[in-house]
Amino acid sequence: MLEVRSFAKRYESRGTVTEAVRDVSFSVEQGELLCVVGPSGCGKSTLLRSVAGLDRPTSGEILVNGTPVTEPPENMGVVFQDYSRSLLPWMTVSRNVRLPLDYKVADAGERQAATLRALEAVGLAGFADHYPWQLSGGMQQRVAIARALAVNPTLLLMDEPFASVDAQTRAELEDLLLQVWQEFGMTIVLVTHDIDESVYLGDRVLVLSRPPSTVATVVPVRLPRPRNQLDTKHDSLFADLRTEVLSAIGAHGQSAPAAH
Repeated sequence: MLEVRSFAKRYESRGTVTEAVRDVSFSVEQGELLCVVGPSGCGKSTLLRSVAGLDRPTSGEILVNGTPVTEPPENMGVVFQDYSRSLLPWMTVSRNVRLPLDYKVADAGERQAATLRALEAVGLAGFADHYPWQLSGGMQQRVAIARALAVNPTLLLMDEPFASVDAQTRAELEDLLLQVWQEFGMTIVLVTHDIDESVYLGDRVLVLSRPPSTVATVVPVRLPRPRNQLDTKHDSLFADLRTEVLSAIGAHGQSAPAAH
């Protein structure tokens, strides 16, 4: 589904080159849920933006279904961290969700059906006529997820989507994500700074080093599915995997020399 080959990203400002990502390679299988973690500033969001076609790598290549990414690919959805900036406050919930369909689906009936299905999937069918500012933060992020689901994506990218909500809401949204992942049969790449979240959600956890970033390790998550907040997080294997990911981040915590 997704291949990242020797991805590197450098920024130049006033003659100074900053090497953010040095060499990152990995692949994601159809239907997999991959979580990406790493120290703050290691280029997680930079990587995700490039996979989404919103930025270009300095070197390397990104392919979705064998096609190089040079612009936002078809059948891809993106959920950003800051729901307050990604939703349009003058549009109702249903209009926000339907927005990408207005550019992709000609038939009004199909647009309406896809919008309703997405809202039902996130438990917001009864809030279609509300405005985002009338909803809680967790509900607003559900609207953002519904908008991504409305186009029935085969690949969903999520950039720290639950970082702006409280702990209880975060747990609810994690379980919602697992539910819609199964229902829609998508491939998901989720960037997070929360190690527990990465282990709870992922099939694998990709650990990036400090910048200029490389792949420190990839940790397979051998926890059984379906998962739930109580049983899964009290499993001794969960604690072992959490320690393994945390140790990998710590072991690769020293920055490598940057290019100039």
